[in-house]
Amino acid sequence: MVEVVEKQQVLTPEQLATFNASGGNDDPPMWVLLPFFGLFVTIGCVMLGAGVRTRTIFPIVFGGFFGAVPLLMSLAVSGLWPAAVTLVPWALGMFVVGYWMGARQSWRDAFRNQDKGGGSSSGWTMGSTSSSGGSRSGSSGSSSSFGGGSSGGGGASGRW
Repeated sequence: MVEVVEKQQVLTPEQLATFNASGGNDDPPMWVLLPFFGLFVTIGCVMLGAGVRTRTIFPIVFGGFFGAVPLLMSLAVSGLWPAAVTLVPWALGMFVVGYWMGARQSWRDAFRNQDKGGGSSSGWTMGSTSSSGGSRSGSSGSSSSFGGGSSGGGGASGRW
C-alpha cells in the first residue's frame, strides 16, 4: 500500500479487489467472541432464573439486562447463525440452572434477605423483607445517646 501511495499509482478495479481481499480482517475471531459474550449471558440468565424462582424483582431486572444485552450484541456482531446456534440454547439452559438453584433454601434466603428465624413471604419482593421483631436503630430512636432531636443533628445529651 505504501508503494502505491508513493508512486501515486491508480489501481484498476481488479487490483483493488485483490488488494482488499488480501488485506487483514480486524474483527476478532468467533471462538473469542462467543465465550466472551457467553460469560455475561451465563451470569445474567442464572440470575434471571433464580429471580423468577424466588420471586424477587431485582435479580429479574438485573439478570434480564445482564443476559439479554450481551446476547443481542452477539447476534449483531457475529451474525444470526453462530450466536443463535450456540448462545440461545446456552441461555435457556442457564435459565433452567438458575431456576433450579433458586429452589435451594440458601438461595431463597440470600435473594429475599431473610434471617433463618424470620418468616417467609410467598409474594413478590424487591429483595428484602422486614420482620416485626428485632432491634431498632437509627438517629431518630429515643434511646440515642446523642442529642439533637429527631433530625439527628447537633447538641449533646449530657450523657457520656
